Amino acid sequence: MILVFILVSLFSCSKDTDLLADYIVSDFREARFIGNLAIGDNFVVAPQKSIVLDVLANDTFVNPDKVKIVETSQPTKGTVVINEDKTLTYYPDSSDTPETQNNTGGDLEDSQFTPAEYGNGEENIIAEQSDTPQETPVKEDTIKNPNVGIKETEQTPQQQEIQQQAQQDQPKETITDEFTYTVETTDEDNKKTTQEAVVTVTTDLGSLKAFPSAEGYGKNASGGRGGFVYHVTNLADSGPGSLRNGVEKIKGTRTIVFEVSGYITLTKPLKIRRGYGNLTIAGQTAPEDGIALKGSSFWIHDSNVIIRYLRIRPGKAWLPAGTGASTSENYEPDDAVKIRAWSGSTIRNIVLDHCSISWGRDGLLDIAGSASGFLEDITIQNNIIAENVDKGYGTLVDNNVSHVTFFKNLYAHNKERNILYKNQTFYVEFVNNIIYGFDRGTVLFYNTKSDIIGNVYLTSNTSKRALETIRLGTWDEPKSGTRLYQYDNTEDGGAITISSNGNSDVIPHLRSSAICNSDLTPMPNSKVMNTVLSKVGASLFRDEADNRIINDVINGTGSRITHENQVGGFPILTSVTRPYNYDSDNDGMADNWEITNNLDPNNPNDGNADANGDGYTNLESFLYSLTKS
Repeated sequence: MILVFILVSLFSCSKDTDLLADYIVSDFREARFIGNLAIGDNFVVAPQKSIVLDVLANDTFVNPDKVKIVETSQPTKGTVVINEDKTLTYYPDSSDTPETQNNTGGDLEDSQFTPAEYGNGEENIIAEQSDTPQETPVKEDTIKNPNVGIKETEQTPQQQEIQQQAQQDQPKETITDEFTYTVETTDEDNKKTTQEAVVTVTTDLGSLKAFPSAEGYGKNASGGRGGFVYHVTNLADSGPGSLRNGVEKIKGTRTIVFEVSGYITLTKPLKIRRGYGNLTIAGQTAPEDGIALKGSSFWIHDSNVIIRYLRIRPGKAWLPAGTGASTSENYEPDDAVKIRAWSGSTIRNIVLDHCSISWGRDGLLDIAGSASGFLEDITIQNNIIAENVDKGYGTLVDNNVSHVTFFKNLYAHNKERNILYKNQTFYVEFVNNIIYGFDRGTVLFYNTKSDIIGNVYLTSNTSKRALETIRLGTWDEPKSGTRLYQYDNTEDGGAITISSNGNSDVIPHLRSSAICNSDLTPMPNSKVMNTVLSKVGASLFRDEADNRIINDVINGTGSRITHENQVGGFPILTSVTRPYNYDSDNDGMADNWEITNNLDPNNPNDGNADANGDGYTNLESFLYSLTKS
């Protein structure tokens, strides 16, 4: 049997990329000289929702017009459909099979687009440098295109080494599926003959995503995959069964699940210290109203961390970090969430997804390296980052940070740093975020490199707008190294403004195409509001604080606060504990889910198996199933 090898190159090697079916044509060459044979096929493909297979292309029928595919067996993992044009469409996931099949493989998802498909609706406005609202904006079309001919600055050898090592560290996964097809031929005497051939489809997953909907530079974090399960059984701040115990006292590759819901009141920062990474914190496993942290902050200082569906709200009472008197220029209370690489460390592969972060005093979310500490490959997606109760800062990205994605987040009621990045910050993409009720928008400093795409900036009745929507800030780095691609951003439904005067003139540093290469697919600006607001934050159970903030964005209401009590204080969360028989074998998976998926609820060792062959462990599949409800 002749096996034909096909490699299909797609835009991304992500596990669940939503792409059109690629039309795969087998190279048959000399096979045509053999005679009337149905020859087996071996297809090696990148992941996609559907694949059109031309299995007859390498068969050696004398009269192809007299050949048709009459039936197929069903694959062990996916589904196959016979098309009218004598091809087959293979669906790796049976749930993706459409009720009616067409030969084009379906339509593009709404989220997929190319810049040619739509525009901003209005020209962007280049505003004069000023600390007050601009008087006479200059339209961008009056300036010759400054983007042509600018080449992207190469990474330093150290940055290249970090990137290459990160890629090498990622697990490579493949999925193999097999089925047969039967062809019927009719000869000159109208005699019908059938033959059967085998088709093998191998899906090369590349580096497996943290979870199927992970995007951006941090998407390949593996967290606790393949490790043990730690159960949070109480709301105490320390001791056995506490969250702090599982984060700070126990090492090893691990997934933290919650048997309890309610508030965990922290008395000091919760820290993922060096040596305590390789961790997944699965907030979606908490029952009823979910989990919230209050009283202090959350610090991340190690690699390979996935955090999902947590609320992190320190509150006005929490102060330490650098502190100092509030009247001092050195006043520096704590951030709500801090991702930090201390000197001599390199931290990479972090995903913060569907979290609600608010009521911090310095920054709500700060991401920073140090003089010899480096951060790499981070994704911040689907989070609410809102209501700083002191300085009014949203997010600072600073000091030896590279390859960071901000995707589909909501920034609300923060005065500034929406976001701000400076000092050796490379390849930051800020895509499809909503920024509401702000005074100052997005600021990048000299020598930073960034894509700012498809963001919605909205002022409120209490916004005291200052500076441009996107501003270049001065710093002791070379201005010539600055690179910015901005596209499809709006402010209050119209054009944004960009700094264009003096030392803050960013126009010479604009690019005509995207700089970052995380394979993220932006959605059109017009779809951002509905898409983001429907699922942002710890959305499995929306508490009163998140609902209020989202309604403020929808209705154009609300204002900045200086204390959580001004908006009702900490919402009431019901505290309940899972029944003992929810997970009989303590493998992190609910008994009912295990039974439904043909697993043994009394086998504590099947969590790290992969029953459906999709590359994810059974535990990971269970965790993801909770987020789809």
